[in-house]
Amino acid sequence: MATTKTPVILSGPGNMGKRLGAQILKSEDFTLVPWALTKTSTEPIDIEGGIRLRCVPLSERPSFNLRANLPPNAIVLDFTKADSTAIVKNIDYYATNGVKKMVIGTTGMETVMPEVSRIITGYGMDAVIEANFCAQMVGLGFVIEKFAKENEGGMKGDTIQVFESHQPPKPDPSGTAIKLSKSFGKLGIEGCPFDGDDIKQNPGKYRDSFVMIRNKLIQLEVLGVPVEHIGGHGWHTYIITQRAVSGTAFGQLHRTISSFMKNSPVFDGFTKTEYEEAKDHKKGTLIERKSKDKNVLFKTILRYDPDSYGKTPVLQLVVTHNMSGRDMYKPGVMQALRFQRDMVETGRISSMVDVLRLDKV
Repeated sequence: MATTKTPVILSGPGNMGKRLGAQILKSEDFTLVPWALTKTSTEPIDIEGGIRLRCVPLSERPSFNLRANLPPNAIVLDFTKADSTAIVKNIDYYATNGVKKMVIGTTGMETVMPEVSRIITGYGMDAVIEANFCAQMVGLGFVIEKFAKENEGGMKGDTIQVFESHQPPKPDPSGTAIKLSKSFGKLGIEGCPFDGDDIKQNPGKYRDSFVMIRNKLIQLEVLGVPVEHIGGHGWHTYIITQRAVSGTAFGQLHRTISSFMKNSPVFDGFTKTEYEEAKDHKKGTLIERKSKDKNVLFKTILRYDPDSYGKTPVLQLVVTHNMSGRDMYKPGVMQALRFQRDMVETGRISSMVDVLRLDKV
């Protein structure tokens, strides 16, 4: 007996939305409705897999009866651009027209979450809201945040350098790095959390602590970003240097991250590289996980600070997570859609931590 597929409505079908639309068409349990919600575009959108979507822009919403066109059990998949005002209007539009389930991948929603929460709970909707659907990154952020809550102030006086590389047109500092810096700030690491607006307005102030790399030549020749991913990548490295040696949190953080990378099922199918060179302080201890397509890399190194050679040795913890392309987000989005499809509770906002059940491990 054929299984009825759950309908998905694309809202903001840009590059990412189109990729996800193609993934949905390939799935056995979801399908796309034949129209999409857009800001201004009225041109039909062709989705790989053989479907053309009619576009319903903002100007046509008053005459477009969403409630009448809403299939039973439909889930809205919203990947509109980061505009907090727009996303609130979108969610209100969904809510007042009968939508009950959503998966939202818009970034920069922190300031409007109280209003978003009021709408969702008030209308008894369910939503997964997440800025990053990469399971490995969500897991890393979760274990560091949990560690920070349990060891608040434990790394006070330690310092950090952040190096982040994204596609040249991206003007803003990495949202992922800014979010992670909140946990580092709770640990007491100097300069954290970082303020994204301040970094944009005063880049010289952060010349040594938060380095935004947008130069194509440096990305290609120095970092080694594959040329095919220059237009869509997020490469991050955090170098934490131990300055205060009285506590144990520095070493515990290394062990926490190492345990996550060694044991978490989110790395199933990844190639594994590990070494410990006690005699080679420059090489240090490394754990590396790389996806089979080589587009996702996670790495942690515990080593001595090169500037401390010949002096009193100072430890450094280096954490790297590199994402090339956007395909690594597809599995997480599909998991989120299935999570929403099966959700029976109403009025709840979930994250990928809930979807991946990380807090149950």
